[in-house]
This record gives sequence, structure tokens and C-alpha cells, in this order.
Amino acid sequence: MAFEFELKGFDEIIQSLENLCGSEELLNVNKEIVSEISEKVVEEIKPKIPESNDLSKSGNKGNRPSKHTRDAIEVSKFKKSKNGGYVTIKPSADNWYFSFLEFGGSKHSPLHIFGDARDYAYKLLDAEGLKQYQQILQQKLDSGGN
Repeated sequence: MAFEFELKGFDEIIQSLENLCGSEELLNVNKEIVSEISEKVVEEIKPKIPESNDLSKSGNKGNRPSKHTRDAIEVSKFKKSKNGGYVTIKPSADNWYFSFLEFGGSKHSPLHIFGDARDYAYKLLDAEGLKQYQQILQQKLDSGGN
């Protein structure tokens, strides 16, 4: 159980930016945007993840996690894609049992914390991506494309 989010829907702006500043500079902007958004998403979901009173009873015998799930959220390194790039946000492998809470089970209704976080990430990406792209495009246009 993990989710990925990536920049999408900025085709015309991206094309203009690539023409003005090159794909390497644009890749660095994408990394910055996705990194900033991933930090915000992790901070958004941490308080929503339930935490047991006794970590020694989490998971199952022989496979106890070393941290509570909210303290063991992993964000992958930035990966390039045709649409810009993406990261993956997920609980650590030690916290595999969280998928039962996320998707539900016979005794629990699904929590949808990571699913809701993906939607939140896309909203942030739309706003921040547009803002950053417009800003760099304006800088390039003001400086004559240099």
C-alpha cells in the first residue's frame, strides 16, 4: 500500500518552459515542487494515523515494528517520468499491517488515509505547480529568455 503523485496537466506551460530554460532546469523545478508537496502531505497524514498505546502489541508475534506507523512514513527519492516526476509515500515495510487499517478488514472499516492524501497532494500540486511554472516563465520572459 503506497501512493504516488506526479505533475500532470501543464503541457503547454511545460513546453514553453522547456523552450526557454531547458529540460534540466525544469527537472530541478519539478524536484523542488514535488519535494515541497511531499513534506506537506506527510505532515497532513501523520496526525490521522492511529497510534497504539503499546507498540509491543502491534503487528504480530515475531514481526513487531520498531516504530509507530506515523513515525515510519517513507518518501522515495524523486523519479523522473514523462510528465515531470514523482515520489512514492508509504509506511515502512515493518508497518505492513497498516494496510488492514487503510483498506479495512473483517473487524475494521477502511480509513482511506493514504487515498485521501493522494487527492490532497494533487490539489497542492495543481496550485503550487502552476504558481512555480508561472513564476519561472515570467522570470525567463523578463530576462529575454536567458
